[in-house]
Amino acid sequence: MAMNHPPKVPCPDEARRILGQAARKNPGRWAGHSLRVGEAARRLAEAHPRLDPQIGESLGLLHDVGRGEGPNGHRHMYEGHLLLSRLGYEDAARICLTHSFPAKDFSQLFGARDCAPEEERFIQSYVEACEYDDYDRLIMLCDSLAQASGFCLLEKRFVEVALRYAPTPISHVKWRACLELRDYFGRAIGRSVYDLLPGIVENTFSLSPTP
Repeated sequence: MAMNHPPKVPCPDEARRILGQAARKNPGRWAGHSLRVGEAARRLAEAHPRLDPQIGESLGLLHDVGRGEGPNGHRHMYEGHLLLSRLGYEDAARICLTHSFPAKDFSQLFGARDCAPEEERFIQSYVEACEYDDYDRLIMLCDSLAQASGFCLLEKRFVEVALRYAPTPISHVKWRACLELRDYFGRAIGRSVYDLLPGIVENTFSLSPTP
């Protein structure tokens, strides 16, 4: 999202309000995960030379907001995009679609394919046409650094999601892309991204919650 104009993203307080409304409609661990993604995005953006922490936090808070229309699978991306577009937050709506595609391949996705065919085509064409920026990349990374219970190493998150949904034959492509994003942001901030996430050691090596 270009930074030479005011981005169409709510402030963090408004993002938390929107997230809270969605969580009341469909309570679940997804809401706690979203709060953690928002915090991780803010922390990484604070250390980044070109990213705005408030924008990062809001995008992280809202990346899964379409789950408020659930229970749902892939459809949460489409629902989130619809909701935020209606509210006039097109740049946040974009993140609802891009955050699951670090390698731009629809077949990487875990979970129920519950979109109508025309909705799948819309998501695919939208993502394929996107030129990713560092906000897209930031939320892709932070989505894999956060459980509802706290921050964790990427590998723990990969296994948690794979056990919940069953991996695809090319899950390793998405995982490799996330590991590359970890290193990409590490170079940009001059240190390991893990250094910026409190409690990551304790949460990584604690017992995983029941999915």
